This record gives sequence, C-alpha cells and structure tokens, in this order.
Amino acid sequence: MASVGLIPYISTFVAFAVIRPLDQIRVLIAQPRLNVKITAGYAGLLTGRAGKTHQVVDDVSIMRAMPNMVTVSPADDTEADQVLRWSATYQGPVYVRLVRDATQHLFDTSYTFQFGAAVALRDGSDVTLISTGAETPRVMDAAEILAARGIQACVLHVPTIKPLDVSAIVQAAERSNFVITVEEHTVIGGLGGAVAETLSEHRPTPLRRIGLPDVFGESASNDDLLETYGLSADRVADRVATLMASARRQPSPAEPVST
Repeated sequence: MASVGLIPYISTFVAFAVIRPLDQIRVLIAQPRLNVKITAGYAGLLTGRAGKTHQVVDDVSIMRAMPNMVTVSPADDTEADQVLRWSATYQGPVYVRLVRDATQHLFDTSYTFQFGAAVALRDGSDVTLISTGAETPRVMDAAEILAARGIQACVLHVPTIKPLDVSAIVQAAERSNFVITVEEHTVIGGLGGAVAETLSEHRPTPLRRIGLPDVFGESASNDDLLETYGLSADRVADRVATLMASARRQPSPAEPVST
C-alpha cells in the first residue's frame, strides 16, 4: 500500500504490531523508509489484566533504536489526536505509542503538538523530572505533592522520543543540576536511556531513572500495577524525595569517601 502512495495505519495491540512482526518492520518498512504509521495501543503496564503476555514495556527501546523510525508517545487524548493528524503529514515510518484505557487529561484545546519539541510544564529549581506518554500527567500530580513538601520540581514532557529535543533536555537539567526520568516502560533503553545518553554527551548531570526494572509485568488492576512498580503519583513523589535525599548524602567528587 505504501509503495503505491497510500498511507497505511497499523492499529492493534503493541504485542502484535511491534513484537511479533519486528523483522518485517525492520526489513520491509524501516530499511526502505516506507510511509507506514504504526499506531499501536495497549502499550505499557495498563493492559486490562491481560498480564505479561500482552504487556509490552520495552517497545520504546526497540523502536527508537531502529534507523529511520520516528517514535512518539503522547500524554493524553488531546495530544494523541494531534499526533495522529501530524503523522499523516510526515513522510516516513512513524511509531505512535498509545495506551488501552482513557488517560488523565493534561492539555486543553489551546495546546499544539510540535514534532521534535519537548514541552516545559512546570518550573522548579530543586529537581528536574522528565517524563513521556501517559505517565506525564501522573508526574505533574507528583510535582504538586512534592511542592506541598517544600520541593519544587521542574517538569519536562517529551512526546517525541526520537528525534529527541536535546536542547530542551539540557536546559531542563540546568534548572536543578539533578534529573530524574519517569516512564511507564523499562528503564533500559527507553526515555531514561535517551536522556542519559544526551546528558552524558552534552551536559554531564546526576541522573536517576524511575520505571520498570529488568522484569516483565504481571496481571492486576491498573492502580495495583502503578503502586507495585512505583509509578502512581504518590509513589513517584516518594521515590523522588528518597532519591534526592540519597543524592545529598553522597560526597562530591572533591570530598574523600569515608571507609
């Protein structure tokens, strides 16, 4: 279809749109840079008790590493609508990470998605929180919880994970000199990996990653999964506060380490 000028949209579970046909995506879509849009749902943990067979928490790692493949993860329905409309205007393969259930609203109708641009949502100088996709609204809630505890967090939303907005990430890191990434995805190779790569090359900054460790998911309710993996607003706030306290206890490079 793409070879004759049509724009195919592939819409199914991420497990069926990315994982099973990965070789075909690589050879038949990405290598020839065909104009195909993979708009897969059921990404992340919240897959309606389907369990680890249908939970795909490494899709960003896979797709951002694939040459020619643009990777976008919208935060809510408003941004998703704009991303899907934008994707039809982009010439080349695009992966749009979508979720199963209705998401928490983040943007109103005044918002405009800009391809490749990160979005500064909140100012703060104590810590910089960088998130993507449906996790970003929960991070904003976590920032409000932290503010009540006297911690002011800068929040940066990264809808376009590839290509990454390097300058926005560097500027956000400069706000606090301590960065924590938060994603409903494995911490290996996803947003946290992308931010770590960026800062190590452009502005070395202390960084911690919140997300799934090197594990598969499991079957449970959405709220239970978010609590279990530390991705609810309350748990994110707690983990951020703990990571900040731990970082403050660490000696600077110039200080001797006690034995």
